[in-house]
Amino acid sequence: MQGHVDARGKFLGSESHGESWTFRIAYPKAIARYLVFKGSVAVEGISLTIANLTDDYFEIAVIPKTLELTNFSQLQTGDEVNLEVDVVAKYIERLLPVSPSKSESPASPKPPAMIAVNWFLFRLFGGKYFLWYLKNGPIISLATAFLGPTWTSLKARSGLISAHPAVYLGACMQILGVFFTSLSPKRRKQKVRPDDMAGELGLDSGLVKAFDDFLYVLLVLAMVVLSLAWMVVVAPLAYFVTLLAGVPARQALRGKITPTYVAEANGKVEIVGPSAVANSSTKASNLSFAQDPFAITQAASSLVLFVAHTIYNRFG
Repeated sequence: MQGHVDARGKFLGSESHGESWTFRIAYPKAIARYLVFKGSVAVEGISLTIANLTDDYFEIAVIPKTLELTNFSQLQTGDEVNLEVDVVAKYIERLLPVSPSKSESPASPKPPAMIAVNWFLFRLFGGKYFLWYLKNGPIISLATAFLGPTWTSLKARSGLISAHPAVYLGACMQILGVFFTSLSPKRRKQKVRPDDMAGELGLDSGLVKAFDDFLYVLLVLAMVVLSLAWMVVVAPLAYFVTLLAGVPARQALRGKITPTYVAEANGKVEIVGPSAVANSSTKASNLSFAQDPFAITQAASSLVLFVAHTIYNRFG
């Protein structure tokens, strides 16, 4: 957070949970696109995590130390508060081909145009683009979902379920950029300090290092080619599947689906409501769509494609 004021919100009230509190803050529509579930937001200059998000307000969890050291304890219902959104969201918006609030530029990449190019290329080599994706899409979606945990801290993952094509493609490009950066080796001038375990495993041997260096280059080249293929061939059609499969996750992020909590005790599993979790010491796991919208959407995409492929094989 930079200490700036992006907008003014309104304090709607708080709810006590014993050792913590939930504060509800109404926000203006102008900053809605910068707010995401489990993302960061500053209220009165204090950076906090969004615990719940709807179209009109968000909720933040406040611990006793925060309440003691800030002016939160003095807030009254209806008071206005200063809001600052995460600067990373602004950078992402700046780097996108177009702003989500503006019409798309003719020069910006669009899924339909990319699909048309892929269809032509597949046809040129005797392949059928749509049937190829229908057959392999379920496996690709499941593989992508399994890779999801490695991107847990990357907020752009939520953009991969967006219904807005510019936001979706921008998130794809950011994921690709982060992936390529993670593969890049250190510069020659940078001093490399091997892990202590490297010596124990015999990784300091000249022959072993030369072998690993050679194979690493080949693996990186293969992964770069596969990543670019995913961006160019898979992502455009995946966007249209996401329009359908991503509906539950998008509704959950809007706060229109009641959170599902599951409590386990003495070998028994019980579904409990949000109020029961807030008013008791019961430890419950939140299994809502909004917990990991990307993974849920990928799983749903795999199911949609599997059903579509089955129907095609039966009646096509």
